[in-house]
Amino acid sequence: MGNIEVKLLHYTFTFRRLKWREEFAIKQIPLKDPIRVYLAHALNEVSGLKPKDFLEAMRVIDAVPKAIINRVWKIYKGGFPASRRFLTGGLYSAPDTQVFMGRVAEDSGGKKANDAHASAMSAMEAKYTEEELRTERENDRKIFDAIKKRDGLIKATQNE
Repeated sequence: MGNIEVKLLHYTFTFRRLKWREEFAIKQIPLKDPIRVYLAHALNEVSGLKPKDFLEAMRVIDAVPKAIINRVWKIYKGGFPASRRFLTGGLYSAPDTQVFMGRVAEDSGGKKANDAHASAMSAMEAKYTEEELRTERENDRKIFDAIKKRDGLIKATQNE
């Protein structure tokens, strides 16, 4: 990180580039120009003399008129290399919703479900005789009729 030099009359102000953590750590002083506070933190030396602390750097910056401080600020910010922008590449693009739903329907629906039902029915028919199946159907119907007579059915909707 190189330093940025600004020559004013017979003085050379050298500012260092602040790291992003330092920038976020800067606390603004009430009733002080934020640009002056920032430049005071970045001030490295003035014609070979280094400020001892922030307060001394602030006194040096306060002695410079506002119009010149604004120009120094532009030179300071313009002396940095161009900002780098990071772009992401190869982002995932989701398929069209209609196409995707069609694939889901093909994979999980229709034919496979019918095939599974048909195979289950054929397995049941192979396992039990026709007479046993008829008897079970009759028992299920009797149970259902008995529940209906007791009015124990829970209706799915309130509309009758």
